[in-house]
Amino acid sequence: NNATVLVVHAGLMPDTKPEDNSLTTLTTMRSVLSCNGFSKPSAKAGETPWAALWNGPETVVFGHDAARGLQIHPKAFGLDS
Repeated sequence: NNATVLVVHAGLMPDTKPEDNSLTTLTTMRSVLSCNGFSKPSAKAGETPWAALWNGPETVVFGHDAARGLQIHPKAFGLDS
């Protein structure tokens, strides 16, 4: 099994290659905000968790979202609690 695991401070935009995410996204993102048919990163916890939308192929371990506590998704794990 050659599974790739990434560790990021905050999050990644779903449907975007990890290397194409901005430093701001990697360090502040908690959610995905839908606006006019487009998705954009959001630091707010009240929107859809980015990790719930992440389909990989990489598995991501992240923090920066203690308000939601432990998050376990198929391809992403939030360790803040």
